[in-house]
Amino acid sequence: MLEVVGGATTVVEGVAAVVGGGDQGGAQFAVSESGSLFYLAGGIADSSLVWVDRQGEREPLALPPGLYRGARISPDGTSLATVRDDDIWLYDITRGAMSRLTFTADNSRAFWTPDGKAIVFASQRNGTDHVFWQPADGSGEAEQLTTGELDRHPEAISPDGSVIAFHEHYPDNQTDLWVLEMDGDRETRLFLHTEFYERFAEVSPDGRWLAYVSDESGQHEVQVRPFPDGGGKTVVSTDGGSSPVWSADGRELFYREGRRVMAVPVELGDELTVGTPTFLFESSFADRVFGSESLDVTADGERFVIVESKSQARAELHVILNWFEELERLVPTN
Repeated sequence: MLEVVGGATTVVEGVAAVVGGGDQGGAQFAVSESGSLFYLAGGIADSSLVWVDRQGEREPLALPPGLYRGARISPDGTSLATVRDDDIWLYDITRGAMSRLTFTADNSRAFWTPDGKAIVFASQRNGTDHVFWQPADGSGEAEQLTTGELDRHPEAISPDGSVIAFHEHYPDNQTDLWVLEMDGDRETRLFLHTEFYERFAEVSPDGRWLAYVSDESGQHEVQVRPFPDGGGKTVVSTDGGSSPVWSADGRELFYREGRRVMAVPVELGDELTVGTPTFLFESSFADRVFGSESLDVTADGERFVIVESKSQARAELHVILNWFEELERLVPTN
């Protein structure tokens, strides 16, 4: 659907959309200088959660239809936290039961605290996206952890739960990485500021390194810096990268290279040693190429939970000639 904001006038319906994590996504259309409109017919396709092993063998989860964005495995490996249709749901892996945690339909980027007792997430319920957390058993209300005029989305939490990494989103689409100290007065401080895009961060199991995505090279690549105080970077991916995820033992760093899942051997410590990326498997991820939340790994490093797009009918390209004239008729400027 295309709308004219302000009067909320619908001018074209049935426009396909690509959806990413959180604030990502967009309708698939373009307008030529001569006034012709081109768009792909469709809408927002449902997605699904799937287990995939290192050899690419798939096992879909039996879940209700919906728009799933992200799935994170609980610290004890028994549950998943996922965003379905903009609310947070928890899925009991053993029993196959789902429970709803939020009811505001404006949530994204959900992940567990290290003790498994709470879910950290982003919500726009107060007008601007900010970092919240809420008890995972539903026993308490959500608490807002950040404030400010700009959107702030959580990225990761340190293994001891003392620091939350988040990004701040600026009007020009540039993002910076920040940290929120959970002890004491819960102060925030800037972790990484450049003229480029930095986000989709993950803290290493030893709490000393932060993997994230940057576009400073002209394409999105996975980089790592010391955490939480910052320092020089190490570039991990070699041909584009997004959605970094550490193995539980800290010996591997996984990431997406478009539709491909890659594994990199790493050694943690005072210094970071990074090996050569190797290809594991390919999948039809539901979000955009540079999206996050679409990949998580089990504690043994043998299985991944991913968000896949469901198969759709062949996309149809529609063309409307002289669309400016039609737009003037639908939304007169005088």
